Amino acid sequence: MFSEVFETRLKEWRLLREKLEYSDKPFEDLLEAYNKAPRIHNKDITPWDQKSWRGPWHLIDENGYTDTCIICGLCYTLQLTERFSKSQFEIHISTNNKTQETFLLLAVDDVVIQPQESKVLTRAEVPSTWISQKIYPMQGLH
Repeated sequence: MFSEVFETRLKEWRLLREKLEYSDKPFEDLLEAYNKAPRIHNKDITPWDQKSWRGPWHLIDENGYTDTCIICGLCYTLQLTERFSKSQFEIHISTNNKTQETFLLLAVDDVVIQPQESKVLTRAEVPSTWISQKIYPMQGLH
């Protein structure tokens, strides 16, 4: 999904979304795909400023992913499937009070995705040490 040619990336992104429609493990499949994303550091894209976030087609066009871009890509990919089009999405900036690590989470209805460690949990399984510092409800793309 992260080839050199823009048109190929668009096609592969569409194929991923089609796969997620019928997958028995859509969140894991999504994480597997985005674990291959080319990583970049861009100080202009920050989780604390939603205006700095790239839209879905800009992400595919730019083809370089920060942690914020990854979480947005996960969200947009799911939102653009029929299967998850009615789901509620939130992006959380969270801190682990035990380790003092800050990270991003994607909440999809009752599921929480933590891409840094490729974790998929229910909300009830989220450790009590993970505290959301900021929550961004994500508007639907359909």
